[in-house]
Amino acid sequence: MDVITLQEHQQAILTLDEVKIHLRVESDLEDAYIESLIASAIDFCENFTRRSLIERHVLFIDHHFPHGSIQLPLYPVQEIVKITYQDRNDVTKELPASDYNSALLLEPPLIAPRKPWPTDLSFLPGSLRIEAVVGYKKVPLSIKQAILLLCGHFYENREVMRDNYAHGSEIPFSVSALLYPYKVLRW
Repeated sequence: MDVITLQEHQQAILTLDEVKIHLRVESDLEDAYIESLIASAIDFCENFTRRSLIERHVLFIDHHFPHGSIQLPLYPVQEIVKITYQDRNDVTKELPASDYNSALLLEPPLIAPRKPWPTDLSFLPGSLRIEAVVGYKKVPLSIKQAILLLCGHFYENREVMRDNYAHGSEIPFSVSALLYPYKVLRW
């Protein structure tokens, strides 16, 4: 299932000032650089945990309804906005919310049919579309701390650390220890 971001909400997980305090930086000369570190740290944490930290409006795209429940690949999911599909006559139809149950607190979040899924789905790729709001309203403190630690790590180590890569230590242990409880495991 593919995921396309339709809109990213403007929410700051950490402010520039919070990160500068953590880094003990008083000058404004490196603000743009530090903001890039924040963005990189957030991106790393999202990829590591397989979670959307920032609230986003997304579109999940697939080519068929499954035999059972639909598993959504991004966590956490706040709400399902709508489910649409393209039928064999290329007509877009919206699935009524009364036709499915959403179990969004589960990992992975599930959408289960209350009655059989439609059978007139087009065979074209991208025929099934699920619009949803994902991400945290309030990011857990451990993840914020991991972002701060990563910003510090990136700030202090501006070049590739070849010795650490040779020993398999790509990120500080404290970062992975803070993030691991939030990591979505896939089997």
